[in-house]
Amino acid sequence: MKQTLCMILGTLLLAGCGGGGSSQNSGGYTQTTSMKEGETYTVHKGDQIVKSSSEKTVIHVTHIDGHEESAVTLVSGSATIKHP
Repeated sequence: MKQTLCMILGTLLLAGCGGGGSSQNSGGYTQTTSMKEGETYTVHKGDQIVKSSSEKTVIHVTHIDGHEESAVTLVSGSATIKHP
């Protein structure tokens, strides 16, 4: 559980800071979803959460051990989910 949560949060931090690089942003993702505050989204391994602006973004992640997916809720700010 900790490993998956750290992976998702690490991806958010790297993508929000521009650490993903332009090659990741331009290819490999077939769908994007703009998150809305208060709505819960299901994310899978390989999905990437990216801050949409420079404002502070807070997300809540719920993960159950043994499951491949996690639930992510945008608490404040703005973000986009990129799906491979």
